[in-house]
Amino acid sequence: MIPSLPAELVVEIGERTPRLATKKNLRLTCSFLADVFKPHVLSTVKLDISLGNTESGFNLLETLVEDSQSAQSTLCKHVRALHIYSLSPSYRLTEPDADPTVDDRQKHRSSKFWHSPKTDSHTLLTPEQRLQLLLGPALKALHHLNTLRWCWELKDYVWTYHTIMATIADSPLCNNLIEFSLLHSGSVIMPGGGKIPSLNLPNLRKLYLRGNRISEVTFHDILPAYDSLNTLHIYRRGPYPPLLTDNVPATISDLGLNGWVINVPRIIHGNLTSLDLGETLEYINTEFDNAQYFTREDAFNSLWNALRQESIHLRSLAVPFRITTTLLDYLASYSGLESLAFNRNSRDWSVGDCFDLAPRFYKDVLPMHRNTLTKLSLTPEFEDKWCFGEENIKHFAIMHQLRNLSVGVLTRGLDPDPLELPEHSVFRTDGFLPNSVHLLLGMISSSLPNLEKLFIMKAVGFDSLGDSSVTTKHNESIKRRLHASVQSFGRSPDGLQESDLFRWVDVYVEDEIVMIKEGLESESHKKGKKYGLETLQKFAKKLGVN
Repeated sequence: MIPSLPAELVVEIGERTPRLATKKNLRLTCSFLADVFKPHVLSTVKLDISLGNTESGFNLLETLVEDSQSAQSTLCKHVRALHIYSLSPSYRLTEPDADPTVDDRQKHRSSKFWHSPKTDSHTLLTPEQRLQLLLGPALKALHHLNTLRWCWELKDYVWTYHTIMATIADSPLCNNLIEFSLLHSGSVIMPGGGKIPSLNLPNLRKLYLRGNRISEVTFHDILPAYDSLNTLHIYRRGPYPPLLTDNVPATISDLGLNGWVINVPRIIHGNLTSLDLGETLEYINTEFDNAQYFTREDAFNSLWNALRQESIHLRSLAVPFRITTTLLDYLASYSGLESLAFNRNSRDWSVGDCFDLAPRFYKDVLPMHRNTLTKLSLTPEFEDKWCFGEENIKHFAIMHQLRNLSVGVLTRGLDPDPLELPEHSVFRTDGFLPNSVHLLLGMISSSLPNLEKLFIMKAVGFDSLGDSSVTTKHNESIKRRLHASVQSFGRSPDGLQESDLFRWVDVYVEDEIVMIKEGLESESHKKGKKYGLETLQKFAKKLGVN
């Protein structure tokens, strides 16, 4: 049935297929789907030239250059997004701070399905010389690139920063780019004294800048030049200029302001649909029109009141785990939220009303958005009523549209730590209590048919705080218990994995994906192809194709 469909319809089905792994599985089913889904699989490439991964990264650059010189291009014409993670062949890649534009970092490594043949000239050039030879031409070969996400660190050669900036400004990229992300980790000032040059990108829609030392001059130079922007996310150290807090540009519908010290936005426009304040770590008091200084909680409450009074109904919101009655009043005043994140932040934890507000959130707020919420993140630092457990399982079970879920769980009742004997455990194992991970996975199996990713986050008990060595040991033990609890879910008495959940949902503990042992693993290739066809048929049915 599938091969008889018009290619255009199959391509549309492919565009609605959310998971890259599913698209790869579809390519394995037959040559027809292999050709049709090729643009989807090759649309995003990841460049990582770091210690232990140099050849893979150089192979990618060489292949791009050679492909651009070929009359029958098979790669460059399909590439729409490039993610640059490292350009330092002498250093091992370290995971930088989370890029707000990237959801699953460990999948963002240079792909292995292309290989450029080695030549003797490779042995005559140093890694830096090879990079100097290939980087510019490879970037210029990507004529259809519209998204560039780039992490630059001090260990990367300084000239790579200038080369990439010059290539963006002096090639077809300047007219094609609609999304540009620059992530700089570390305390050292970026080249140019932290001032990012104002590039001529007339069609830019999304701009992400992240760095501790981004110069304030950058904002005054860049923002007026990009009146086409609808998305602006910034992470910096120090207060934001009035340009961003006194009057958010009217074109911005998706705004993110994060960093070590931040002013809360005061004047916002009615077209704002997404607000990300989830990584604000410390605040300075904000002076309002009546010349009074308010506490940081008052500043946030003023923001929630303003949103409510202006009937600005956000579709996406991320804030630190500093929940107030005013915030819940705002969230309960409307329906239609699609993404909500209360991010863990031990510095910002308030041991007071925040704990007691959890029941109200689950009872009054969450149901208001049950028909639209696709992404939910509730990751408290400590174990309490916000964590998933028996008390709130029924409230999660009604969120049928969820595709991405991050939750903290109660540790009581989890499987034992496989590395510790019970008498040596740093805390009690309550075997008579329900396993919260099993409750969570069982609820997902029966009630959340659309879920694709689950992040299970550890939450620590207050009794574990104090001695840092004990706390570290405690946290490591919790992670092992979470892993063990995921592994044991759905197993028969003889140890075989019988649950289908792991075919549909990627399960993580913190940021580590859980690899399910036995049963599924031995037949993963066969089941992957079956899942790919089932997914294709499901989307075809939605489009009215029998």
